[in-house]
Amino acid sequence: MYAGESKPKEDRQTTLLSLSTAAIASRTDKAEEIVVWLEKVGVRAVELNGIKEHTYQELRSLLPRAGISVLSLHNFCPVPDTSDTFLFISDDPDERLRAVRATINTLRSAAEVGARVVVCHLDYVPLQKEVEEFADRCGVEGDTAGVKAARERLKKLRQEKAVPYLDRALLCLDPILDAAARLGMMVGLETRCGYHEIPSPEELGLILEKFAGAPLGYWHDVGHAHHLEFLGLYRQEELLKRYQDAIIGVHLHDARGGRDHLPPGTGEVDLAAVLTRIPSEAIKTVEVAEAQDASIVRKSLEYLSNLLQSARGKELGSFRRRS
Repeated sequence: MYAGESKPKEDRQTTLLSLSTAAIASRTDKAEEIVVWLEKVGVRAVELNGIKEHTYQELRSLLPRAGISVLSLHNFCPVPDTSDTFLFISDDPDERLRAVRATINTLRSAAEVGARVVVCHLDYVPLQKEVEEFADRCGVEGDTAGVKAARERLKKLRQEKAVPYLDRALLCLDPILDAAARLGMMVGLETRCGYHEIPSPEELGLILEKFAGAPLGYWHDVGHAHHLEFLGLYRQEELLKRYQDAIIGVHLHDARGGRDHLPPGTGEVDLAAVLTRIPSEAIKTVEVAEAQDASIVRKSLEYLSNLLQSARGKELGSFRRRS
């Protein structure tokens, strides 16, 4: 079915901490300014995210000169320069085709810059309003009997509505994985923050099983998993344990309550315990919110580097939250 099976490359880059350009790309589209900021942070590897076409073309030459490698791209990248929409779950087959083509373009771009993985979302089940209302209720009431009942209703509603949207996403994923295999790339399906988004943790297992042998893996997002745990839907420890063997990358950021993308070390996530579940060869990318000062991000990288050193050789620690 696929033109060969791709696996993550085994090289020294697997031990690097990478940084998502999402932290700077929203503030400037000038490649020189992005590189200067990355140098201030002191990072040696990046995930390209939120990068426009002209910026991408300039970064292709500027990043290697600065000694910065590209380990992953976040779909869609470069960002399509058009007003068209790109949804895998659209009712419009032409739009679904645009989404597939844009993703394959991201895979080609990733191959051009020597990256290993393209991080993908598969869009959503149209329940955003219901999910946001439930999240607001959790934040106000906590885990009351009323919230527990609302949670079960939401789970049932999502299960009832998900099938056609998941089917469309899977049909789109097939040619994407075929292209990834031809290009020697991996596709990483990311933990979603919104419960209405695809894949849910259960859907992730079905997708990995359906496309067994394809260049497909799990990209764990620490903050998103924390948010699902905050909503009482899934525990981060359970997600890591269930899909540990499929993990090819991780987005590292901290979280507190319903807020995520905080600099690592400033929230309540037990990142030391998380890191014991992340395979050594997986890409480890720091993904903090935009407008963070370079010195803050640098401290976060140093903090995580120390945790990684401590995590080596240790068994899974407690997932108790820091107070």
